[in-house]
Amino acid sequence: MLITFLTFASLVPDHLDPTFTELRTKEIQLCSKLFNDKFSQIFRIGRDLVRVIEICARKKIPEFENMYNDMLNNPSRFAGEYSDIWSLLKVRTPRIYIASRITSEMEQWLLFIMRHINSGGERRYEEWFREYILHQSCLTT
Repeated sequence: MLITFLTFASLVPDHLDPTFTELRTKEIQLCSKLFNDKFSQIFRIGRDLVRVIEICARKKIPEFENMYNDMLNNPSRFAGEYSDIWSLLKVRTPRIYIASRITSEMEQWLLFIMRHINSGGERRYEEWFREYILHQSCLTT
Protein backbone atom coordinates (compact mmCIF):
# COMPACT_ATOMS: atom_id res chain seq x y z
CA MET A 1 0.00 0.00 0.00
CA LEU A 2 2.83 2.42 0.78
CA ILE A 3 4.55 1.70 -2.51
CA THR A 4 1.18 2.04 -4.24
CA PHE A 5 0.68 5.55 -2.88
CA LEU A 6 4.24 6.60 -3.62
CA THR A 7 4.15 5.19 -7.16
CA PHE A 8 0.82 6.65 -8.18
CA ALA A 9 1.44 10.03 -6.55
CA SER A 10 4.76 10.18 -8.42
CA LEU A 11 2.99 9.46 -11.71
CA VAL A 12 0.28 12.11 -11.37
CA PRO A 13 2.48 15.05 -12.52
CA ASP A 14 3.47 13.04 -15.61
CA HIS A 15 -0.19 12.72 -16.56
CA LEU A 16 -1.21 16.37 -16.65
CA ASP A 17 -1.69 16.28 -20.41
CA PRO A 18 -5.43 16.34 -21.31
CA THR A 19 -5.11 12.98 -23.07
CA PHE A 20 -4.56 11.39 -19.64
CA THR A 21 -7.50 13.02 -17.86
CA GLU A 22 -9.32 9.79 -17.03
CA LEU A 23 -6.15 8.02 -15.87
CA ARG A 24 -5.03 11.04 -13.81
CA THR A 25 -8.46 11.24 -12.17
CA LYS A 26 -8.27 7.59 -11.10
CA GLU A 27 -4.71 8.05 -9.79
CA ILE A 28 -5.75 11.10 -7.78
CA GLN A 29 -8.81 9.32 -6.36
CA LEU A 30 -6.69 6.37 -5.28
CA CYS A 31 -4.07 8.61 -3.68
CA SER A 32 -6.72 10.68 -1.89
CA LYS A 33 -8.43 7.59 -0.53
CA LEU A 34 -5.17 6.08 0.70
CA PHE A 35 -4.03 9.38 2.19
CA ASN A 36 -7.30 9.97 4.05
CA ASP A 37 -7.98 6.38 5.14
CA LYS A 38 -4.47 5.03 5.76
CA PHE A 39 -2.37 8.05 6.77
CA SER A 40 -0.96 6.31 9.85
CA GLN A 41 0.57 3.71 7.52
CA ILE A 42 1.52 6.12 4.73
CA PHE A 43 3.37 8.19 7.34
CA ARG A 44 6.11 5.52 7.22
CA ILE A 45 7.11 6.66 3.72
CA GLY A 46 8.81 9.56 5.49
CA ARG A 47 10.46 12.46 3.69
CA ASP A 48 9.50 11.23 0.24
CA LEU A 49 5.84 11.56 1.22
CA VAL A 50 6.35 15.31 1.70
CA ARG A 51 8.36 15.54 -1.53
CA VAL A 52 5.83 13.78 -3.74
CA ILE A 53 2.83 15.63 -2.27
CA GLU A 54 4.60 18.97 -2.58
CA ILE A 55 5.47 18.31 -6.23
CA CYS A 56 1.82 17.55 -7.01
CA ALA A 57 0.62 20.56 -5.00
CA ARG A 58 2.97 22.85 -6.95
CA LYS A 59 1.37 21.55 -10.16
CA LYS A 60 -1.91 23.00 -8.82
CA ILE A 61 -3.65 19.65 -8.36
CA PRO A 62 -6.39 20.56 -5.84
CA GLU A 63 -6.50 17.23 -3.98
CA PHE A 64 -2.75 17.36 -3.37
CA GLU A 65 -2.89 21.04 -2.46
CA ASN A 66 -5.44 20.08 0.20
CA MET A 67 -3.22 17.24 1.46
CA TYR A 68 -0.22 19.55 1.66
CA ASN A 69 -2.17 22.33 3.37
CA ASP A 70 -3.55 19.86 5.93
CA MET A 71 -0.05 18.56 6.63
CA LEU A 72 1.18 22.12 7.17
CA ASN A 73 -1.77 23.84 8.82
CA ASN A 74 -4.00 21.15 10.29
CA PRO A 75 -1.81 18.47 11.89
CA SER A 76 -4.48 17.64 14.47
CA ARG A 77 -6.46 16.05 11.61
CA PHE A 78 -4.00 13.15 11.71
CA ALA A 79 -3.72 10.73 14.58
CA GLY A 80 -0.65 8.89 15.77
CA GLU A 81 2.97 9.91 15.37
CA TYR A 82 2.26 12.94 13.19
CA SER A 83 2.40 16.19 15.12
CA ASP A 84 3.62 18.51 12.37
CA ILE A 85 5.46 18.36 9.06
CA TRP A 86 8.82 18.29 10.87
CA SER A 87 7.90 14.98 12.52
CA LEU A 88 7.45 13.56 9.02
CA LEU A 89 10.66 15.09 7.68
CA LYS A 90 12.57 13.38 10.49
CA VAL A 91 11.48 9.96 9.18
CA ARG A 92 13.92 8.60 6.62
CA THR A 93 12.33 7.03 3.61
CA PRO A 94 13.12 3.29 3.80
CA ARG A 95 15.40 2.04 1.04
CA ILE A 96 12.81 -0.38 -0.26
CA TYR A 97 10.57 2.52 -1.33
CA ILE A 98 13.41 4.34 -3.04
CA ALA A 99 14.61 1.14 -4.69
CA SER A 100 11.13 0.48 -6.01
CA ARG A 101 11.39 3.65 -8.08
CA ILE A 102 14.44 2.60 -10.11
CA THR A 103 14.96 -0.27 -12.53
CA SER A 104 17.25 -3.17 -11.71
CA GLU A 105 19.62 -2.01 -14.47
CA MET A 106 19.87 1.43 -12.85
CA GLU A 107 20.49 -0.16 -9.49
CA GLN A 108 23.30 -2.35 -10.88
CA TRP A 109 25.06 0.60 -12.51
CA LEU A 110 24.73 2.81 -9.45
CA LEU A 111 26.12 0.08 -7.21
CA PHE A 112 29.00 -0.47 -9.64
CA ILE A 113 29.85 3.25 -9.63
CA MET A 114 29.65 3.50 -5.84
CA ARG A 115 31.67 0.34 -5.16
CA HIS A 116 34.32 0.32 -7.88
CA ILE A 117 35.04 3.88 -8.97
CA ASN A 118 37.52 5.91 -6.97
CA SER A 119 36.58 9.36 -5.78
CA GLY A 120 37.41 11.90 -8.46
CA GLY A 121 36.99 9.44 -11.33
CA GLU A 122 33.23 9.13 -11.19
CA ARG A 123 32.38 12.10 -13.43
CA ARG A 124 32.82 10.13 -16.66
CA TYR A 125 30.61 7.32 -15.34
CA GLU A 126 27.98 9.76 -14.08
CA GLU A 127 27.79 11.39 -17.51
CA TRP A 128 27.53 7.98 -19.18
CA PHE A 129 24.81 6.95 -16.71
CA ARG A 130 22.89 10.16 -17.36
CA GLU A 131 23.13 9.85 -21.15
CA TYR A 132 22.63 6.12 -21.54
CA ILE A 133 20.48 4.93 -18.63
CA LEU A 134 18.44 7.99 -17.64
CA HIS A 135 17.86 9.16 -21.19
CA GLN A 136 16.80 5.65 -22.17
CA SER A 137 14.36 5.40 -19.24
CA CYS A 138 12.83 8.78 -20.14
CA LEU A 139 12.14 7.52 -23.64
CA THR A 140 10.33 4.42 -22.38
CA THR A 141 8.04 6.18 -19.84
